[in-house]
Amino acid sequence: PRAPERAIVPLRAIWRFPAPGLRDPRSGKVYTESVENFRSPIGEPRQRGYGLDNDWELVPGEWTFEILYAERRLLSHTFTVYKP
Repeated sequence: PRAPERAIVPLRAIWRFPAPGLRDPRSGKVYTESVENFRSPIGEPRQRGYGLDNDWELVPGEWTFEILYAERRLLSHTFTVYKP
């Protein structure tokens, strides 16, 4: 059965970072991905982004962005960040 148009569904946005990951110089923590759970109406445009707010987040290599619904991949996009 399909959900009705505009039904609110739970989704997951995942940003996967290239090796060796993003290392926060303050805490020393290394991030290999960023995950955000959110809810969105079916059939309505939405956008998701990731801000490179700190120099340490600008890691060159292949980055991947995915949107999942119930562990089913709805979207996947890989792009390359180059060293400045």
